[in-house]
Amino acid sequence: MCAVTPPFGEALPFLDGMCACHPPYVPCVSPSVFLALYRVCSEGAAMPVRRLALALFTLLVAAAALVAPPPALAADTVKPTLAFTLGDPLDNPTDHRPPTVPMRLALSPDDSRLHVLRADGSLDTWNVRTRAKLATRETNGLFAYADEDGRLLTRSDEGSATMLTRGGTQPSLFSTTSKHAALSGDGGTLAVVGEFGRVDVWSLGATPTSTTLQTALPARNGLAVSRDGSLIAAAEGTYSDDGGHTAVVEVWRNGESERVLYLDEGDAGVVLGVWNVVFSPDGSLLAADTQKDGRSGVRVWEIPSGRVVLGSDGFNSYWVRAVAFSEDGKLVATGDEKGTIWVRGVAGESGTRHISRPGVVQSLAFSRDGQYLVVGNWDSTVEFWRITPDG
Repeated sequence: MCAVTPPFGEALPFLDGMCACHPPYVPCVSPSVFLALYRVCSEGAAMPVRRLALALFTLLVAAAALVAPPPALAADTVKPTLAFTLGDPLDNPTDHRPPTVPMRLALSPDDSRLHVLRADGSLDTWNVRTRAKLATRETNGLFAYADEDGRLLTRSDEGSATMLTRGGTQPSLFSTTSKHAALSGDGGTLAVVGEFGRVDVWSLGATPTSTTLQTALPARNGLAVSRDGSLIAAAEGTYSDDGGHTAVVEVWRNGESERVLYLDEGDAGVVLGVWNVVFSPDGSLLAADTQKDGRSGVRVWEIPSGRVVLGSDGFNSYWVRAVAFSEDGKLVATGDEKGTIWVRGVAGESGTRHISRPGVVQSLAFSRDGQYLVVGNWDSTVEFWRITPDG
């Protein structure tokens, strides 16, 4: 190590690499020069010489500290950067949710199009590559997206669930007043919250048929269908001013009435799934927001065992409003009411990332290629954050 150890016994590690063997930093300054200057300063030389030597010594030490290379980031740490933004920010001086907040985000399989469901029920479709808005349509309060097939489910003006494709509109499926729906990746399986908060599961073949799943509590918080259509999850709950939130999460196999997983706050020790319940793309994991004692968090469970593979609590916000899995299922992202976003590795996977921005984060989505995290904000904008070093 090229470092000076002066007589007062403290090594100067910032001088490491300052000799001729590391010319990019300080050109050809040997540690012996530093030591000689120090001795002149401290060993009875004439006062003018001592002052000059001290000035030179101080100058060289300061230069060494300035040009020494910063410590490298850990290999699994990547600082996200804002790549671009869709839409213009709108002022919201109140705590009430604006009607244009992006509630849901859905990217096409090739990441070229983004569907943005807003709080007022309108659905914007953007060309991601050109940053241009292609269309705005009305969903009438019902939306689901088949992320492999590209079909959209909305409600018609007459109150019927209707599937939309790029080629046009298919015939109406059935009448519904539901506000919650989810589709499998191929669009063949549809789950909607039915009467009394039960879950109706539809098989959308030539002749659509349905079965009803009995829920422990009304399915009012969230609904998910795995990409392959084999699993259905419901975030259920009740709320009262006296008792607060009571919430459970149930998971069923498609075609079976017996649940394969039941999660409640008594076992978990936290309120579960008030805002989200999300399957990983391969259906092996389930994530939900959590809350305890006024602080939010996230849980990820293995299916069907129910083993917790990730539990993170005590966030500095009351609610986590958005949860999303990366395409490979190795990362889970959360966004909260304070504008804090965490991207964490699942089951020991490395790669923690952190984003802090002003305002509430309402929705999240990963791009299929894994390069971007898409963020829906209360100022009505949608941000694309690059989360990979080579993005």
